[in-house]
Amino acid sequence: MFWGDGTRFSVGGVGKAPIIVKGSGRQLFRPGDTAHLRVAAEAFLSL
Repeated sequence: MFWGDGTRFSVGGVGKAPIIVKGSGRQLFRPGDTAHLRVAAEAFLSL
């Protein structure tokens, strides 16, 4: 989903609930696509 300032998508299967990932720029992902993620530990935000 593109929100104007970046792409956000939901990632399931990595914890109790899906996580929302925000990427820079406009990117196109379809259900079932493979996405490789690298996240710096200090970038995590838990609500």
